[in-house]
Amino acid sequence: MNPKVRHTLAALLGLVAALVMIVGIEALGSAVYPLPPGLDYSKPEQLRGHMQSMPGGALLFVLAAWVFAAFAGTAVACAIAKAHESRHASFVGGILLAATIMNLVMLPHPTWLVVAAVLGIPTAAFLAGRRAQASNRGGAAGRP
Repeated sequence: MNPKVRHTLAALLGLVAALVMIVGIEALGSAVYPLPPGLDYSKPEQLRGHMQSMPGGALLFVLAAWVFAAFAGTAVACAIAKAHESRHASFVGGILLAATIMNLVMLPHPTWLVVAAVLGIPTAAFLAGRRAQASNRGGAAGRP
């Protein structure tokens, strides 16, 4: 396969994997912490009010979704690309971090969640990229 096609496909599939991870974990969080009846997503004031009243456990599901998505998305991108792991980690992690920051700006979040997300997402992407790099080079991090 043409390397440019492989790298483009790797990045796109990494982002798709991250999105699937976010949707899955946040759906699980919504099952454990159901949304209030009648919440209208088209009304920003209702969303802001809901965010301010969310229990800590529900927010932990949100954080877990973002951080695990960064790790999983980067891992998928690096596994498909089989080269340039740091570029794929930077790309996938950067896109996810930018999307998360947009979410953090649009809706109020507790300070601990903001700090954890801004530190956790790039860290997860970096670690997944390093793991893939070691694995692709036959290093110890790639061994079970």
